[in-house]
Order: sequence, then C-alpha cells, then structure tokens
Amino acid sequence: MSTFDLENFVSPLVNDAPSWVAEGNSLTKALYSKVVEEVKELEGLIDQGDELSLRERTVIASRIALSLNIDKSNIRSSRRPELIDFIERENEKLINRYEALKLKARRGRHKTKSETETENLVLQRQLHEMENLKMKEFLEAAIERDLLSTQRNLKEKNEALESELSACRRRNAGLSESNRELIKELAQLAEERDQLRRLVAQTKGGS
Repeated sequence: MSTFDLENFVSPLVNDAPSWVAEGNSLTKALYSKVVEEVKELEGLIDQGDELSLRERTVIASRIALSLNIDKSNIRSSRRPELIDFIERENEKLINRYEALKLKARRGRHKTKSETETENLVLQRQLHEMENLKMKEFLEAAIERDLLSTQRNLKEKNEALESELSACRRRNAGLSESNRELIKELAQLAEERDQLRRLVAQTKGGS
C-alpha cells in the first residue's frame, strides 16, 4: 500500500464524509481518507479470492498510523471514538464480504474431511488473531489511561510542592525581616551601652 505524506496532505472534497470528519482537523481528515483508501484496496484483494488472514483482510489501526508516519496513540478510542467506530464497521463489512465469497466458492460441492479440518484450523487461528487484537487494543488503552492518571498525579504533586515552596519563601522573607529588626535593636542596645560606659567613665574622671 502507498505511503501517505501527512505534511503534504490536502483535504479531499468528500461531500458524503461524516460530520465528525468535515468538522475535524487535518489529521482527522487524513486518517479518514487513509482508512477509506485502505478499505477499497482490501475489497480488491478479497475479490481476488485469495486466502487472507484476519490482519490481511481488515483495517488495522497501527498500520494506518504507520502509513501516515504518526504515532499509533493518535488512533485510539479515547482520542478518536468516531474513527474507531468507523473502522470497526468497515471491518465487519470486509469480514462479511470475505466470508460470502468463500461460501460461494464452496457451495455446490461436498467438503472432504481434510478440507473441513483445515477450515476449522483456519477459523480457530482467525479467532485467536481477533482475540489478540482486541486484547492488544485493551492493554494499550489501559496503559494510556494509567499514563494520563500518572501525569495528573504528578501535576497535582508538583502544584502542591510549588505551593509549599511559595509558603516557605514567604516565611523565610518574614524571618529575614524579623532578623533585620532584631539586628537593628541589638545595634541600638549596643550604642546605648557604649554611651552609658562613656558616661560612667566621665563621671569617675570628674570625681
């Protein structure tokens, strides 16, 4: 499949695009355009009648991200639920299209035991692939939620530390002012003491 250059992407004029695409930013439009493009390519592959694995005949979010040279975290239900829903609906259509063609090819002849066993193995493998994909998506979403939660906690702790630091600075400023006043008072007392000593000395000298 061709590589998509996001920097040179020009939003296509698609009158039948959903509102979330028409009202979305350039990345949303690029993602939607790429998904539509891949769906058409997959339909062509399916119609050729070749054996295709689940990944080979469905739209994979990480593959879309790779083709656009963006991080796959940009295509998650937490960020773009409408796009994920669109991909899932298109994948369901692709799976049905593939199964319908396979059923049509098998119709009219009796399957051998070997063919039945092979078909069961293929179905089991496809089910396993689907479970792995769903589990991977679930884990990635969970990791993203944990990261967001950790970031929020760190932000809150940082704000608390900043507040405490500001309070310490204010207390330190108050102590510094108190120290200056105390030093001033001590200086005055020392001056008064020296004056008293001079006065005592003068008194003794006069007597």
